[in-house]
Amino acid sequence: MIESTVLETRPRSEQDAYHNLLELTYVNDSGIHGKGLFAKQLISKGTVIGQIIGSPTTIDGDHVLWITDDLGIHVMNNLRYINHAPEPTAAYYDDGEVVALRDIYPDEEITHDYNGDSADWLGEVEEFDED
Repeated sequence: MIESTVLETRPRSEQDAYHNLLELTYVNDSGIHGKGLFAKQLISKGTVIGQIIGSPTTIDGDHVLWITDDLGIHVMNNLRYINHAPEPTAAYYDDGEVVALRDIYPDEEITHDYNGDSADWLGEVEEFDED
């Protein structure tokens, strides 16, 4: 049952999500673009790979994840190395967690579909004023 698998593999805190990111992944050269995020070991479907750590921004950059046309998050942890793929291995959720959509095998690149509606995974976003 997928629901129980997801619940069993979800970190209990932000610290656990950070630990998962370090334990499960590494950064290496990507065949897709520049650097990429890769699985160190088997990551089972439903596993929380990590949680986005970043700051709101309205300025474009290499590691900005856009959640609306006018608001992005400058991702500061290794999740910034997740590259685009039309058939992704992971997805972002409302609380910024990145979760495996299927089993991800050792040394396989972790990817996300950039063309999805990011506002869906972040839920409601408060207005951000960069003053």
